[in-house]
Amino acid sequence: MPEYVLDTSALLGYVLDEEGSDRIEEILEELRRSGAVAALSFMSAMEIEYRLVRDYPAQTVSQTLLLLASSPLLVYESDLATRREAARIKSRYRLSVADAWIAALALTRGATLVHKDPEFDQIGELVAERLPYKPRTSR
Repeated sequence: MPEYVLDTSALLGYVLDEEGSDRIEEILEELRRSGAVAALSFMSAMEIEYRLVRDYPAQTVSQTLLLLASSPLLVYESDLATRREAARIKSRYRLSVADAWIAALALTRGATLVHKDPEFDQIGELVAERLPYKPRTSR
């Protein structure tokens, strides 16, 4: 079974039931059956939480965070190898600091990054699965 790193865009799309959420559900079910976990960068965990806190009522935030905590996801905090890889990626590609950390986690773990962000496409050495992406319209 391949190892996965879920990007913020993929997991948030799952939580919000956006296009591509069925693929995340498939991955999570596969992980539950096998007893494996998917990796989630500490940056993705923070991004998901701040987006929920910013946009939703406290009860919805609590319920969603409990749902995520009970899922087969393991949050990886920073470490030296991932930090160095994130610095290398950030120095070579035009993407956010958060995305550099997330890509570095996938690369250091030899995992497939599941995402919706076209910015990751520029990293040739990254094994990735891009979910359908529709830019958000302004509110």
